[in-house]
Amino acid sequence: MVDIRRFLHQLRPAGAPGAAAGAAVPLDRHVALEAELAPVFEALAGIEAECGTIRSAALAESARRRTEAEVYAARAVATAQAQEPARRAEAMEQRLEAARRESIGVAAQARCEAIRVAERAASMTPELVAVVVEDVRSRGPGAS
Repeated sequence: MVDIRRFLHQLRPAGAPGAAAGAAVPLDRHVALEAELAPVFEALAGIEAECGTIRSAALAESARRRTEAEVYAARAVATAQAQEPARRAEAMEQRLEAARRESIGVAAQARCEAIRVAERAASMTPELVAVVVEDVRSRGPGAS
């Protein structure tokens, strides 16, 4: 069956509008464009094949790198999991040491405060004893 559009397309004017020209066979522009561009596409065929090769190589390299990264990540996770108990113990030891140092500091402050309270009490004792003795004497014998 004949494609009507293609048939009608062939019957278009052969040249540009203007003065009448000699008799000519109608030009099939579609065929003319294909013929004109065929050498360009043939020249690009090699480049297109090269691009395909480059793309395939890039995909292979990408897959290789992805696999390499997955292996690296798995090893890193395994190493971290293996080191976890030791690192936890180390961190706990550091915290305990910090707590010991803090405890020593608090104990030293407490001793200083106890000495200060004892000195104050010692300085106030004679005065308080004098007050108590005076109170007892003022009441006299037999006073309750």
